[in-house]
Amino acid sequence: METTNPDNFVLVLEDRSQSKTASEAGKLSVVSSIDKDGKIKTVEPLDSNSTAFMKFKKNDSILSNFFSNLTKQFKEPSHFGVYRLMADKVEESVGVLKKMLDNKDTPANKAAIDDIRITADDFAPVQKTTAINPEQVDWKEMEHLGLSQEKLQQTGDLE
Repeated sequence: METTNPDNFVLVLEDRSQSKTASEAGKLSVVSSIDKDGKIKTVEPLDSNSTAFMKFKKNDSILSNFFSNLTKQFKEPSHFGVYRLMADKVEESVGVLKKMLDNKDTPANKAAIDDIRITADDFAPVQKTTAINPEQVDWKEMEHLGLSQEKLQQTGDLE
């Protein structure tokens, strides 16, 4: 698929709330906007609607806000899938995505879907872990080496 701007993407929302089985693909639509109250608006995934598509770059903060709003707006966000597709030729891309979702148990389709799927976990804050328990450190010995518990806490290296 040829694209004119590989940096622009759209969000495709899959609504599985009306699907009769777990393997049945849901209705696909493209996110067009998020209003000031966080309500998500979508349009049909047709090239003729391309001016209404909300476009973004791969690591925009808008994705974090989107997932926060999606979780608030829908009681069962598991009924929804969100996919990142190139902004060019959306109608064609959504057609391919729909076929892949209809056959998502095929290994090649599963891999392709996993590659473009976006989840709320992608935007969860990273938990900083401490490799060593501070209570198990001999701080007197560490001070001989030039490190103190206070210095590490001040620099944020010990939390």
